[in-house]
Amino acid sequence: MIEELKDFDRNIDSYDYKEPLLEYAEEIANHFWGTYDPTKYVLEDGTEVEGQCLPSIVPHDFACRYLDGKIDKRKEASYIESKEVQDTIKAFGLDSTKFWYMCLMVKDYVESRTKKAIKLNPTHREELVNLVNRIDQLEHSTDNPFEYEGIVELSVKIGKEKRYSITDGTTIGVIRFAIAKLLEETPQFHNTLDSVHLNRNEEVDLPLVYHIYMFNYYISWFMKDIKGIKGVYASKDKSLLISRMIYILGISDDKRYYQEYTESGDKLNFLKQNLSKYKNIDIKTISNTYFI
Repeated sequence: MIEELKDFDRNIDSYDYKEPLLEYAEEIANHFWGTYDPTKYVLEDGTEVEGQCLPSIVPHDFACRYLDGKIDKRKEASYIESKEVQDTIKAFGLDSTKFWYMCLMVKDYVESRTKKAIKLNPTHREELVNLVNRIDQLEHSTDNPFEYEGIVELSVKIGKEKRYSITDGTTIGVIRFAIAKLLEETPQFHNTLDSVHLNRNEEVDLPLVYHIYMFNYYISWFMKDIKGIKGVYASKDKSLLISRMIYILGISDDKRYYQEYTESGDKLNFLKQNLSKYKNIDIKTISNTYFI
């Protein structure tokens, strides 16, 4: 049986919300979706603290969504009845209820990043780096590093005015030098250059494999240091456990995510095979629910 989350006063500060059943969910949320408060604080001994990290508000918001009926719980029975999954969870010494809520939260978060998600525009730094890289693709004089040869044109449109074009290779070279110097001398995480810009006018639906990739990424992080219990004879394949949860939760209805072996008796590793081409991908969206 899955123990139900307790209802709570919605006026409570989200940072003060604590629910023991969301222990695993909080561990993931605090690692990946924590909140940073830039306010300067002075401690009792007079030490000045430059900002602080606060607990993630995602578990609180997830609990609200769960208790308000906005989370799909229809797969709960399949989860409880899956002997293979339950045996593996026990073999790792994990709590079945806490693991369930963690997976539900991650699934909900990932869905909000892949379905009708808010598009992230490139930062100013990324745009400038791309411009420098494009200019570097041009041929330039060996005698004058500022002088680019061939057919070159840098054009911009400011407001409603007619597009303004620069066709002089040397001028373009000087602009490239100035931008590169700015990028070199400006530290990372600069308030202006590295600020995130949302495109609220454009929703993004990403392919299913991105949903699977992100779900695996977060749950794999949680599982990485967990050791199996000696003497407990059950599958301790972490990837297979995640793969089976992908099927149980309905992220994918492909039964191969649940299967451990092929018909010929070989290890299937279906999740690993599908994600082998997707490593360290950068997903340029933000959650339409949690806004992280």
